[in-house]
Amino acid sequence: MYGGVPFGARLPARTGPNPSAAPQALPLRRRGSYLLHPARLALHRQPRPPPALSSTVRPVQPPAAVTATRRDARPPGCRVRVLRRDLAAPVAGERFERRGLVPPGTRTERLVVIRAVSAFAPAWPGRARAGARCRRPGTAPAQRHPSAPGDAMTPHPAPRPRGVALFDVDGTLVDTTYLHTLTWWMALRQHGHTVPMARIHRAVGMGADRLLDAVLGDGRRAGEDDAIAGAHSTLYATWFDTLAPFDGAAELLRATAARGWRIVLASSASEEEVAAVRARLGADDVIDAATTGADVTATKPAPDLVRAALAKAGADPEDAVLVGDTVWDVEAAGRAGVPCVGLLTGGTTRRELEDAGAVVVHEDALTLLRHLDTGPLARPPR
Repeated sequence: MYGGVPFGARLPARTGPNPSAAPQALPLRRRGSYLLHPARLALHRQPRPPPALSSTVRPVQPPAAVTATRRDARPPGCRVRVLRRDLAAPVAGERFERRGLVPPGTRTERLVVIRAVSAFAPAWPGRARAGARCRRPGTAPAQRHPSAPGDAMTPHPAPRPRGVALFDVDGTLVDTTYLHTLTWWMALRQHGHTVPMARIHRAVGMGADRLLDAVLGDGRRAGEDDAIAGAHSTLYATWFDTLAPFDGAAELLRATAARGWRIVLASSASEEEVAAVRARLGADDVIDAATTGADVTATKPAPDLVRAALAKAGADPEDAVLVGDTVWDVEAAGRAGVPCVGLLTGGTTRRELEDAGAVVVHEDALTLLRHLDTGPLARPPR
């Protein structure tokens, strides 16, 4: 007997389209460890009403983004988002024991909430408030340094690379050595000085004051320096629109920057000349700084220009490499304590560059680019 209905009893005949049909015994259904009559089975299938919430139970709230970490592994950093909307907002210190709360493949039984963020979750008695930090079980609370501003989770900018690649411009990146030779020869002729171009060529790379000393010698009249230098600048400016970078020059700058070096152009030319060269190079996106003649009082082979370039980059000599095409570049770098890579595009021979102290010599910028990973510019200092 169950609920007034004996087991195996026949129910009254059904009323329907065929009332004369003989009544049949309905099969019993098993539920758990006892048998139920079909008449009672429907009662057990009705949904139960939800339990009443007590004052100590948190109401259902929207999911919140939390930060979790594995207790046995690494520092916090795994972003976890609650996917179930029928769960209360997480609180710092809670464990995630159920599947479906974190991305697949995460060992949820080892996750502990480190930081819970929810605009809807207030603080409840006896529990950590939403948004609070929670230390790992069994560890001491972390102490923030007094000088650390703001939240410890605030991202900080990456440190600047230490390595600085200094590039000479004329004759190294742009084919201007012989244009300077020609325009200096013409400027000297305008002031009554006839000088062989070969002598001028070997002095190109120095500053204007040192170049005039080298090509005029004892016949130099100091009062003419500004006039001769001005004539040279005027003549050279007529070539600005036709300046031609060497093959691979811009690509060399970008490849060097991609390896972690900061790019600085080390030139003692005027601001107008440097601007014209940079416009023809078209690599300003990777150039961090550039020097001009206004930054130094003594030009190459004095080390002042190299030191000025280092100062603009905020670097030390041991963190830099210079690329140049003349013995004056190599000597200036050596006096400043910076290694120099020589190129033959300025017309100086390999032997002269090596004798001056170049650590390696290449044919041109394109050749240096091809051997970039086997020389001093392969990897910047850390």
